[in-house]
Amino acid sequence: MNEQLWQYIGKLTGEEIPRIEGKVPEDLFIVGQLAPASTNMASYITSRVIINGIGVNFNIPVEDIPNAVLTVQPCGNWFYRVYPSYTEQCQATIRQYNKLFDRAYTTIGQFWSDTEVKEKIASVEGKKSNSYDIPLLQIYKRVSIEQECSALVFKVADLVDPENQMGIVDDLDPINQELFRQIQDIIAQKVLTDPHYYKYDVKSRITLGDLVTEEKWNAFLQREKKEVVNTVNWNMAVTGEFKVKNRILSIGLKLINKAEQVEGELLKKRHKDHVKISTIFNAR
Repeated sequence: MNEQLWQYIGKLTGEEIPRIEGKVPEDLFIVGQLAPASTNMASYITSRVIINGIGVNFNIPVEDIPNAVLTVQPCGNWFYRVYPSYTEQCQATIRQYNKLFDRAYTTIGQFWSDTEVKEKIASVEGKKSNSYDIPLLQIYKRVSIEQECSALVFKVADLVDPENQMGIVDDLDPINQELFRQIQDIIAQKVLTDPHYYKYDVKSRITLGDLVTEEKWNAFLQREKKEVVNTVNWNMAVTGEFKVKNRILSIGLKLINKAEQVEGELLKKRHKDHVKISTIFNAR
């Protein structure tokens, strides 16, 4: 494949985009989405085909069972929300206000010094909502499952019952318990230790004064972070079915999104202030 095609695929899957600004990942990356397991009404709500697992089927001769080893590497991406940097928030606000006030400014200070702009903003102060509100910019960071999770190794002979010539690997299998432990380590070491992780909600309005300097912006964030603690809702499992027929072992493996979706979260997928992202992207 040529470079342009790879770049196009990367945009569809999210594989080439480590950081998203101002968009919700579900609206950007349409390839390989695995929704949380409890999204049972998704098709009726969104008109999109939503799945929570993908699989592969193949066969091996029964003679190979004693020595056969399956190595399964889960692949895909998760995204988690972070607070915007001072520069990111300023640039988003400058774009927003240039459109609203028909300006071509490049700094927040120019708006701060513009008497007409400040008068218009002051005229709507105290109203529940207004067109001059500055929303907190959504930023999401990517975590690569392939890079962070070790491969799962199965000895086929341990999975196939020699009497009934069948076997299964379910989501409670010890190997999936190990996978769950790896996921918890990823959350603890990659997300919760990120100083910019969106741990607390920020609901208060942002003003121009909050963006005049980086010190004022940092003070705003520290002051307005609420006590509601946002958690990371990630989980997955590899399941398998094994059956011998006519001296051929049929193997079916499946990667599933095991995250438990909070009731009502699906209805907020397109909400402008999306916090939790439980979807697996570019799953394979």
